[in-house]
Amino acid sequence: MQGMSTCDEDGYVPPLAHSHRVPDAAACSSRPGVLLAAFPVPQGTAGAGVSASAPGGTPLLGSTTRHTGTGVEADITLWDGDRVNTIDIPGSGTAADMNAAGVVVGTKEDAENDIVSWVLDSAGFHLVPGKGQANAINSEGRIVGYPDGPTGSGPPVQVPVTWPSASAEPVDLPRPGDRVGEARDIADDGTIVGAVGPDAVLWRPDGTAHVLPRPADVPPEVELEAVRVNGPWVVGGGYGRPLLSNLDTGAVGPVPGLHTATDVNAAGWVVDQRGALVAGGSVVELPGFGDDHARYPRTVSADGRTIGGMAQFRGNPSPAPNAPCDRSAPEHRGLMPMNAG
Repeated sequence: MQGMSTCDEDGYVPPLAHSHRVPDAAACSSRPGVLLAAFPVPQGTAGAGVSASAPGGTPLLGSTTRHTGTGVEADITLWDGDRVNTIDIPGSGTAADMNAAGVVVGTKEDAENDIVSWVLDSAGFHLVPGKGQANAINSEGRIVGYPDGPTGSGPPVQVPVTWPSASAEPVDLPRPGDRVGEARDIADDGTIVGAVGPDAVLWRPDGTAHVLPRPADVPPEVELEAVRVNGPWVVGGGYGRPLLSNLDTGAVGPVPGLHTATDVNAAGWVVDQRGALVAGGSVVELPGFGDDHARYPRTVSADGRTIGGMAQFRGNPSPAPNAPCDRSAPEHRGLMPMNAG
């Protein structure tokens, strides 16, 4: 029957990946099959967090921190199932995104304390040209983010840019109203989303910029942003009100039950940094280890089985991917390192 989907025998609601209909998560909300367990971390880890994932949801990408004789160092870290790998880069950096080929993009401070961006690929670690922050990379190796652009007088300002490749100079994106902004995400077809001035903005693959519609009850001075794009779906929002846009229909509306949306998959499943998953308008609170922590989901996989993020446990952050309604497949467990400091 059209418009319906049900849990399978393992309690999993498969997303309708080839449809703009969204599966109903309510069928799983009362089942005891949403799992959370402990993620492995390197010995001596002081804290950890997930910041992104490969497009399929795994591996998860983030960082682990460790105390040294002179301070705290952060290592780029990958989690794939029960395996954990750290990646040593010059200095201490932050990983922002990973594409399907495993190319990682991130940022670090240079010797002048300016933000620069880097790429880690099969050729090794190298900086991208210019200064500024890289936020995302697609399967073609295009990177988006922002540098601090020059001005005639006063301090530099943020402008949305794309690096056509890791070795190319950044190219400014059109800015509606010639205001400041940044590019936040890029799809494999070249669609880019971000913000310019108070508006959430979409850049089509042909380079044209379009202000995304805002709901009628959102005043024009309220700042909105688009943070993730996946298929026809764009998620973002502002002032504690997530918005979900459908690029095929032009529809835009709030995501009830959420506060700050962090990711969306191609089926329209949305996760919120306060620990919830929304599908088909139904809210599923993600599980935890008890009341002594807070959950911060960051990513949701294409099939909805893995949600990656971190939890605050007695004051220390740690990664916590969760697995909606999956009781039978151990490779889809939710995992979190226990940092009980």
